[in-house]
Amino acid sequence: MQFAYIVYFTALAGTTIYIGSHRSLCMPERKNISLKQGLLAPLLASGALLSVYLVLKYLPEWDLAQFLRAYSWLLGCFAIGGNLQLPLNYVLQATRQLRFTVPVPAGLAQDDQGNSVSQVSLKISDLVAIVVGVGLSTYNWANGSTDFTLNNLIATLILIDTLQIIGLNSYKTSVVLLGGLLLYDAFWVFGSSSMFGDNVMMTVATSDSFDGPFRLLFPRWEDVLDPPVPGSFPYALLGLGDIAVPGLLAGLMLRYDGMKETDQKEVAMASMAAFKKVFDEGTEDELDSGKTAIDAADAADAAYDALVVKLAKDDDIALRKFTKGYVPEEIAVRTYFNKTLAAYIGGLAIAFAANYITGELPPGLHD
Repeated sequence: MQFAYIVYFTALAGTTIYIGSHRSLCMPERKNISLKQGLLAPLLASGALLSVYLVLKYLPEWDLAQFLRAYSWLLGCFAIGGNLQLPLNYVLQATRQLRFTVPVPAGLAQDDQGNSVSQVSLKISDLVAIVVGVGLSTYNWANGSTDFTLNNLIATLILIDTLQIIGLNSYKTSVVLLGGLLLYDAFWVFGSSSMFGDNVMMTVATSDSFDGPFRLLFPRWEDVLDPPVPGSFPYALLGLGDIAVPGLLAGLMLRYDGMKETDQKEVAMASMAAFKKVFDEGTEDELDSGKTAIDAADAADAAYDALVVKLAKDDDIALRKFTKGYVPEEIAVRTYFNKTLAAYIGGLAIAFAANYITGELPPGLHD
């Protein structure tokens, strides 16, 4: 029982990354983090963390807890309802579901083309998902997230949604982001005490103001021979950032595995030939105006897409179209994804081991 939290956190984190990464393949468009945004992320995160710490320490009259609880309640409603909608639709697809038309305030919702909609059509399964989502999120808010199972369910669903709609645009960005956040974690956990007199990260993470689904929790094992200090935080915890950020890298590797399902060398040669042909045929005026460069890029994209579709058809591979390029609907070999996920689980195990052996708190962990 003493080390049950290690198995629990590792299994939950690994499963969350697996599901979120694979669901990202179903998204035709995602928000990709650029290299510049990856560089800025640790600085912005530091500013936000320090701001919250200063509010908690010097402005206790500010009711930060109620704001965060309301925000987590809203996230929980969307996370539970959205993830419950598809399973309910699948279960009830054989039945004739009644449909309801619900008016929507102008500007509140948009269709796939970005146009504002004035009403939405809901099925019985949609209404059930909404009711369950609101009900469970409200219950979690009312009891202060003391039910760690429900708290963790909502937290993992939020993480899955995040990994589904947000990605990295390159491996370079992932290196910059992970490296920067490593320094961010190391400083705010190990270095902040000497500067601020408190462990800023743990002060914020274990604050009563943060009792929503912003972390994974597991009840602490109480050793009768070495009981915890009265009033200490009663849970082991794992920060959501320590799942989300490695999950972004795992999702990128999964897409790379998908790209390797087709012959990328042949595709690259076709794109380069189309690109070169446009430049060879371009006039001097078109070259000076920059039009040729744009046309060449479009021709390379078109050649890439056409050959990917042809190769996939020849190999009987079903493709899913994205804003830029294609990814197979089913990926037979997940070499890079599996290695990334295994490395993450191994790293998490090493961090837990360091926590136990040294008694120090690795970034994002607490027991």
